[in-house]
Amino acid sequence: MKMNLVPRSYLLATILLVAMTLFPSGAFAAAPADTPNPLQVAILRWYPANTAGLQFAVGPSPIGVAFDGANIWVTSQATSGTVTELRASDGTNLGTYPVGDMSAFIAFDGTQMWVTNSNGNTISKL
Repeated sequence: MKMNLVPRSYLLATILLVAMTLFPSGAFAAAPADTPNPLQVAILRWYPANTAGLQFAVGPSPIGVAFDGANIWVTSQATSGTVTELRASDGTNLGTYPVGDMSAFIAFDGTQMWVTNSNGNTISKL
């Protein structure tokens, strides 16, 4: 008994035709090069603000900065250390708070702001 085999070229053409029918937009293909990287979406969104040359007034000798999701907090390393809270969207001063001498670095823990005070060897919680 003789078997009739389909040539490989016909088989490959059939598979390609089925794939093109099932995925007409080329969904099985790789994403085009101009598709934004999801890891860079935040950077792309804020890029115009980063290049606008915005400056906001804070206390003397600013050294530390932190962001809590809505506001910017800036430490001033003057002898009587302070922390200034600014609204991130427009730079409005929301308050200036006294902390220890030579306030330098600031961190946000998800709830509170923490400030290092170099001269007093202490930290302050805001």
